[in-house]
Amino acid sequence: MRSLVRISAWRPGLEKVSMTLVVRRLAQLGLRDAKSVTDRVLDGEVVDVYVGDPRIAQELAQELQALGAVAGIVDDPA
Repeated sequence: MRSLVRISAWRPGLEKVSMTLVVRRLAQLGLRDAKSVTDRVLDGEVVDVYVGDPRIAQELAQELQALGAVAGIVDDPA
């Protein structure tokens, strides 16, 4: 069962490099893809990140929030 973490915005002071590293580690993405997620969020896009484990998805959402992103878990439409 996959979980979906939606990153919908960012707050001033967002730690861009840390966000990229957290997305890379917890979503198990390559550096290029993780950086793309961060850049897209900074450009104002809403970005969905799929994570295989619901507990990891929750950890990802919490860490992103701590870094300055607006993120949460949503129901996977698939």
